[in-house]
Amino acid sequence: QSQSDQDTILHIARVPILTARQCGPDFTLKVGASAAVDLGDGPNAELAYVEHTGAAIEAGKVSLDDLKDEMRQAGAELLVIAQVQKTATETSSEDAVGMCALQKIAEGLEDALDTMLQTFADWIGETQGGGHVDLFDDYGAMTMAEASAQILLQANTAGKISDETLRTELKRRNILSPNVDEEEEVGRIEAQGPPLGMPGDPNGNGNLGQ
Repeated sequence: QSQSDQDTILHIARVPILTARQCGPDFTLKVGASAAVDLGDGPNAELAYVEHTGAAIEAGKVSLDDLKDEMRQAGAELLVIAQVQKTATETSSEDAVGMCALQKIAEGLEDALDTMLQTFADWIGETQGGGHVDLFDDYGAMTMAEASAQILLQANTAGKISDETLRTELKRRNILSPNVDEEEEVGRIEAQGPPLGMPGDPNGNGNLGQ
């Protein structure tokens, strides 16, 4: 609906409206390269185009862009593998492999379809079983780790998210090890000094080391 409203207002705003004001009852409009328009004797006679200011269009565009970002984020959340604490036994088990929400949905649908096929097979007396449905379920943050990590890094550089949030999200995407301790990592960063090629102290005040 928001996209439809935006398309409608763009269609209307792109067409200027020709207006004539106080041109008198005998006013006639002639359009052409060799035609002149007589506005009459009115002191405030005026012939002009009225155009949309574009303010509503810009506001609609911003709102639509925000909506697209929210939809993109909501869809991406289905692909994020949640980090959970596991015991050594759980980690060694194949069943303990992390799955994103979309993988769980796909596997749940597979099980439901298999159950339905088996029910039909039992109903008609099929002795070979109902068969199996195999759905694509190779989802997860690993498939979009690089792209999403770049977006997170840009947000961190722009000051929209903190360093701690950045590292937390990188852990969720299995880019950083879940064993990375936040306090220890902050201490290591402070101890190593500013990045190479960027003069100044760790606080970024621009002072060169002596």
